[in-house]
Amino acid sequence: LAIDIKKAYDTVKPSSMILSLKRLGINQPYIRAIINLEMARQVHINTMYGPTEPFQPEQSIVQGSPASCVLFRALCDPL
Repeated sequence: LAIDIKKAYDTVKPSSMILSLKRLGINQPYIRAIINLEMARQVHINTMYGPTEPFQPEQSIVQGSPASCVLFRALCDPL
């Protein structure tokens, strides 16, 4: 069995993260805080013409966040 996890952090949906954290027994206030930290952010992309307008990503785990590895592991746990 092989699993392709290319772009894995980029494809995480908030609903999947919520279900994974609930399954692990995390209390709702902590889940809400984690979702707010991970999903309620604005990003922009630097292009050769300058930065784009800020936008809010609809899915993904923040790459480089100290919590990223733990959250992704929680999502992969059922596998």
